[in-house]
Amino acid sequence: MSFHPLESVTGAVLIPALVMLIPIHYGALLVVLTVMTIMGVTNHMGWEIFPDRLVRGPAGKWLITASHHQRHHEKYLCNFGLYFRFWDRLCGTDRGLGTFETLPAAGQRSLRETGHEVGQLP
Repeated sequence: MSFHPLESVTGAVLIPALVMLIPIHYGALLVVLTVMTIMGVTNHMGWEIFPDRLVRGPAGKWLITASHHQRHHEKYLCNFGLYFRFWDRLCGTDRGLGTFETLPAAGQRSLRETGHEVGQLP
């Protein structure tokens, strides 16, 4: 399981509770939820949606991208951030960018099938 069910429940309750406690314009809430959804989807697609110059450039040092979040899925004890790398840096959990396993050509086995780690040459 990628996260605890209690985490899911608290996430589903937290936003509606905050909306009831803190006045927020409907349009602002829509923007926040849209950004959250887009970042959640793009960070878990298994490939990088942003151009390499953004990911490896100055903006990539601050923003969470799929390449950064991939390292979290490779190592699990690092790169916890959702949108910005600030907290990972502050807490010492920023481990840089991850790599994506490329799809094997027809008739070839993937790196995982050969027993090699992602990012390790066979």
